[in-house]
Amino acid sequence: MREYAQHALRGQRVARRRGRHRGRHGSHLALHNQHPRRHKRVQVKGLSTSAAVSAPLPGAGAALSVVLPPSADGARWADAAGDLWESVRAAAARVVARGVRPLLLPAALIALGAVAVGLLLYFAPAGGAVRDRAGAAAALLPPDGHVQKALIDTLLSLGAAGGEQVMPVAGAYADGGVQFRRYQVASGDTLGAIAERFDVTLDTIISFNELRRERDMKEGLELVIPSHSGIRYTVRRGDNLSRIAGRHGVSLDAILDVNDVASSVITPGQILLIPGAGLSENVRNRVLGQLFIAPARGGLSSPYGYRNDPFTGLRKFHNGIDIANGPGTPVLASMSGSVASVGYNGNYGRYVIMRHPDGFQTLYAHLARTHVSQGDRVRQGQQLGEMGNTGYSTGNHLHFSIFLNGTHVDPQEYLD
Repeated sequence: MREYAQHALRGQRVARRRGRHRGRHGSHLALHNQHPRRHKRVQVKGLSTSAAVSAPLPGAGAALSVVLPPSADGARWADAAGDLWESVRAAAARVVARGVRPLLLPAALIALGAVAVGLLLYFAPAGGAVRDRAGAAAALLPPDGHVQKALIDTLLSLGAAGGEQVMPVAGAYADGGVQFRRYQVASGDTLGAIAERFDVTLDTIISFNELRRERDMKEGLELVIPSHSGIRYTVRRGDNLSRIAGRHGVSLDAILDVNDVASSVITPGQILLIPGAGLSENVRNRVLGQLFIAPARGGLSSPYGYRNDPFTGLRKFHNGIDIANGPGTPVLASMSGSVASVGYNGNYGRYVIMRHPDGFQTLYAHLARTHVSQGDRVRQGQQLGEMGNTGYSTGNHLHFSIFLNGTHVDPQEYLD
């Protein structure tokens, strides 16, 4: 009877505590979130281990229980465990509400975006497309960008068949598209004669065949001759057609038409013909063997290199060549450029120094008189002055020197 009474008393205490708990907080989980429980520390005293009672945790179902000693304080253990479980559930609900739910919408949007991109890539046409000037879709050029170059290489590999053969490049058309001919150099041919025969400029033949010197053009050499005058241009990384057109002073439409380019999309390595454009004078003259021309008529009286000084007889280095002729013989600009200096020197007498492209400078000394001033732009072959006998000189002659990047070189190596 005593044990029965103790068990009944404990049951009444548990019921009263649970009733107070429901009265304060209600039974809904959201109310626990609004009124978090502040728990008191549970002090356990005098637990007996002679017997045990199983108390299920609230909300956990029958599968989860805690084993409590059968003493009077066992009910406190059950009550504290229940309160702890409810606090844990409330904290977990707060974490889900504050941390997880706000991320659901961004995650869903990201997933939808990935699906949309995948669909676009799946249904896009192979190779991609761009819009041409007429608004129609045009296929992108192959990524290697060597379509025309490959065709030209194939053209040259066909072997000589005698005379000339016409073969169109991809996309050529009758009213403006460029075509390429193969021509085999015959005995006695010159670049000028070939250019005149095909009605194109010298620069066109030099550029498309990457010629370095005309005198290396031997009989049997195969040349590629475009149907339009212009120069070859290889597209570099970062180029665009507008920039290329502006750099060469031609219109964008002219480049598009002559190359039969359907859009302004170009790729590195692609070969273009720039219609109407030309090479620099230096490049052209170098190929023709006319980078420098003789600055005056006359005989070579002293070469470049070591010689005996005409006054002292001592061996000294002569940094140019001497050309002898009569007084007043015209002295010409050996290369186009600008006049850097005009003056008089005790050694060189009256002189002119010219500055040219590609790091070249020229010196014309011992002049009787000059016809130009500092800063003048002078064409190749234009008269600079007259041959004389001024300065450190033993007779009427021209001292002529060529300097490359500040170092004197043998002028005879540059004069044919």
